[in-house]
Amino acid sequence: MTLGPEDDIARFEYLKKSARNFGSVLIGLETTRPANFDVLTGKMDAMGMRWQDITDNEILANLVVYTPSP
Repeated sequence: MTLGPEDDIARFEYLKKSARNFGSVLIGLETTRPANFDVLTGKMDAMGMRWQDITDNEILANLVVYTPSP
């Protein structure tokens, strides 16, 4: 995947369930303009990547992204 000049990887985790299987990748992407996400997701689709946007899924995002209490 090629990131644009306004895009950045904010988080990267490789999640593997066992030594014999391939795992999933959690990538947090940041960009300066919301329209850039359409470009990024279009590139992922063109590459045949399976992906899921969890931006608006508060339950899943809270499980994946740990935010410590102050």
